[in-house]
Amino acid sequence: MLQSIYKNLVRRRASRLKPWARDEDEFSYSNWEYGLAKADWDKFYEGVVDLTGKRVLDLGCGLGGRTVFYALRGPSEIVGIDIIEENIEKSARFASEKGVAHIARFETADAVALPFDDASFDIAFSENSFEHYSNPEGILRETARVIRKGGLFVANFPQWGARNGHHLDPWIDVSWAHLVFDTDEIVTLAREAGAILFAKMSDDEWRNKLAQKLELDIEHHKKYLNRMSIMRFESMLSGSREWSVRLRRRTAAVWWTYPLRNLPGLREFLTARNFYLLERI
Repeated sequence: MLQSIYKNLVRRRASRLKPWARDEDEFSYSNWEYGLAKADWDKFYEGVVDLTGKRVLDLGCGLGGRTVFYALRGPSEIVGIDIIEENIEKSARFASEKGVAHIARFETADAVALPFDDASFDIAFSENSFEHYSNPEGILRETARVIRKGGLFVANFPQWGARNGHHLDPWIDVSWAHLVFDTDEIVTLAREAGAILFAKMSDDEWRNKLAQKLELDIEHHKKYLNRMSIMRFESMLSGSREWSVRLRRRTAAVWWTYPLRNLPGLREFLTARNFYLLERI
């Protein structure tokens, strides 16, 4: 019964999808990341995290938008690392475009085996990455190795139980659908939504690019989500001898759930994102 209701909802929402505007800007995604970094800084980090004169590490830097934003907050140097070489190349171009290439540099590296000396950074960031790491416990240990005593680790991430924890929200705009369907079913629904959208499009080249994006998003859903939960992350921290929690914040899935977001039985579903400020001990 529930699956039938959800399928109808997903298909109804898919029929309302509108073709996305074609975007030829090379830095559109980087600028989107930059905007997210500014919003998070203004809401969570301003007056709490000081980057002035610090050596900073950005784990899983994506296309460099967040790294560039932090580079403008006064660090002596910031290093962005990502496992995808193409991301590193695009990030470096974005840093150059924004005039911070002398502060921000980028390296292809695996966050679980960082090519840096012990205690060589003051602060590390991991934004929207803990739900992707294949070895998140190893990330905590490796980051502890390269952060000096008293240094900080800023981490934020959405958990698997979040309303859009499937990371297929451009195609499936129904909350918690991935908790109702198995992987094969959710992939089928995403492809159905894509087919509905593509049928409305007259630009063949742009339609083909969006079709490629759909398949990349599906691959991402199937292979690169570790189903991180708040309980698992908290357990990792409680078992760590290297990190203490200085600050913990959660945003609500929707506004009216805000008072309920920290309740143990509901937090996995009603939290949108988790923000942690950890101190190296």
